[in-house]
Amino acid sequence: MKIARIQAIPFHADRDTSSATGTAGSPSALQSGAAAYRWAENYPVIYSTRFETALVRITLDSGQVGWGEAQAPVAPEVACTIIDRLLAPMLEGSEFDGTAGEIEALWWRMYSAMRVRGQTGGFMLDAIAGIDIALWDLAGKIAGRSITELLGGRHARVPAYLSGLPGGTASGVRPWIDGGFRLVKIFHHAQAAQLLRSCDEVIAYGGQIAVDALWRLTPETAPAFEAELASSSALWLEAPLQPESASSCADLAFSAYGRGRPGLDGIRGRARK
Repeated sequence: MKIARIQAIPFHADRDTSSATGTAGSPSALQSGAAAYRWAENYPVIYSTRFETALVRITLDSGQVGWGEAQAPVAPEVACTIIDRLLAPMLEGSEFDGTAGEIEALWWRMYSAMRVRGQTGGFMLDAIAGIDIALWDLAGKIAGRSITELLGGRHARVPAYLSGLPGGTASGVRPWIDGGFRLVKIFHHAQAAQLLRSCDEVIAYGGQIAVDALWRLTPETAPAFEAELASSSALWLEAPLQPESASSCADLAFSAYGRGRPGLDGIRGRARK
């Protein structure tokens, strides 16, 4: 079989930004304006007023179809253009029988294409990921097995966590905890003292907490904040410092290890959001 066609489809949908504020995709209120993409009030980052993503459809010459999705919460047309102009032409016509070796080889072909120009992250990886997911979807359909089985694992239940405080307040998590969620990740969109109060409220409702600092902390403030979270049994502290500050991130992680807290289950210095 061969890859006959790869299609990239940008998707947009309106949403209620007020109810989404405080959750993943809209951790902070957005500045006023008419533009679809606006600066967050508390972070030097832009977010979309809409729900956006990029879908990928791969069709084999046998007629089988696989679907993937590229993380594209802002400007999905960019990832789609990368697929249309760069990735699809280099993969269409390739032999594909759904083996892991084939998928790995195609991934490296895509990844290596722009390596000499330094385009090995950001929108490029989002686009590659969308195609990679669609290829694995096809592999599962060809083999008649789940992707978990193809990767050598067994079916397992992974507990989900609530990402953010719906409506921006701790009280918004109560229905979710009552519905079965036990872990809530809180975004650092306020003063540290206020955030810690929100943590206490979530714990009082019966939930566990984790914190995504969205790079708001500094090398001076991060150690004390991390220690305070540790006393609340937080499971992790995500993106505490700017990812470009590698030495400061390392110092913070070593500080947590030194106190017997292995990085709050891993201090996460994410390079993108």
